[in-house]
Amino acid sequence: MFSYGLIFSLLLGAFIGYYTYTANKRKITLADNERRANIVEHSLDAIISYDCDGMITGWNQGAETIFGYTQAEVLGLKKQAFITPDDCIDTEQTLFDKVLDGESLLNYIGFHKRKGDVLLSTTMTSLAIYNEYGVIVGVSQTIRDITAKQNAEKQILSLNANLERKVSERTQALAKALSENKTLLENINQQLLYSETDKDGVILSVNDYFCIASGYSREHMIGQKHSIIKSDQHDDAFWRQMWLTITAGKTWHNEVCNLDKQGQPIWFDTVIAPIMSSEGELERCIALRIDITERKQAQIENNKLTSLLTNVLDAASEIAIISTDNNGIITIFNRGAELLLGYSAAEIVGKVSPAILHLPAEIRARAKELSEEFGEEIGSFDVFVYKARNVGQKPAIGLIFVRISRSVRCLFQFRLCAMTMASSSVI
Repeated sequence: MFSYGLIFSLLLGAFIGYYTYTANKRKITLADNERRANIVEHSLDAIISYDCDGMITGWNQGAETIFGYTQAEVLGLKKQAFITPDDCIDTEQTLFDKVLDGESLLNYIGFHKRKGDVLLSTTMTSLAIYNEYGVIVGVSQTIRDITAKQNAEKQILSLNANLERKVSERTQALAKALSENKTLLENINQQLLYSETDKDGVILSVNDYFCIASGYSREHMIGQKHSIIKSDQHDDAFWRQMWLTITAGKTWHNEVCNLDKQGQPIWFDTVIAPIMSSEGELERCIALRIDITERKQAQIENNKLTSLLTNVLDAASEIAIISTDNNGIITIFNRGAELLLGYSAAEIVGKVSPAILHLPAEIRARAKELSEEFGEEIGSFDVFVYKARNVGQKPAIGLIFVRISRSVRCLFQFRLCAMTMASSSVI
């Protein structure tokens, strides 16, 4: 009897122990399930569960936020009815069937639609739901809205494409500019004298044309100051004005006389462009020159001859000598002309044509006569110079000259001739 009581006590204790263990395990399981349910319910992703027929059995707050439907609106419905786009229904069903066969679908990128038919880009993970016997009883889907992310990526791609396009365009523009600059430099080297100096006037580089014109080699010039070719033709004020101009960041232009290696004068039409620092200080100078020595020497000789001619003409006080330029403006009015006509050279030279010295009626008659002779309209200054300029004749013309008082009229015979350069062009 005692042994039966003992056995019963042991069995009762074992039952109580098992019951206690089971109850505790159930509590832990329930607590764990509640924790999991709480996580699922408050997840930002849409977590949706289905039975094997595709009917919705679970719909968390994330699903409500993403798709805009409440749990009460969707439980018991198939998702194809409202969150699957029409052109994705067949694909979704195929994927659903694969998960029911035991396959897992991880981070599948596709499309769903929100309430109001707003299309969403999404990623979807689908897993089978098993019961305690290992039998598949449904499907769980976790859907994440990546629309904003994809839009941002598209925007970044678009910005990158635009940036690449702009870089390509600017690269092409730079290549074109470099090509044009190369062509420009080649033309400069072939036609202009080029030199570069630092802010102190020390030569940094010169082109071949400059070396040829000056007679110095490149090696001899680089590192020297430009004073190596300086002449005494220009005074200190001339050079001071140059430095004031370029240190102010402005381009300077003038005619400069230098000396070549043999000490012979060479004239250049010179442009000096300053290169300034970001602080506005002079860093370097670029000088471009054209050799005008031949023209300048001809001009100097012409000035000497003009001065000599003026002195000779002024000495000829008994003969009136009047010269004009091609436009008919008087350029020489000697002492004899002053005494004869009563005008001073200061009143006439550079200001008027010879027409002021004659009667208008006689000029008109002369114009008519020449027009009829040559078959074209001849007037204005051509009345005096047409034959000398175009035919080469030195006609003796008899016209009345009017003195300054306009009351004294004198009939003179005068001879016209064209003054020409060595090239036969009329000056």
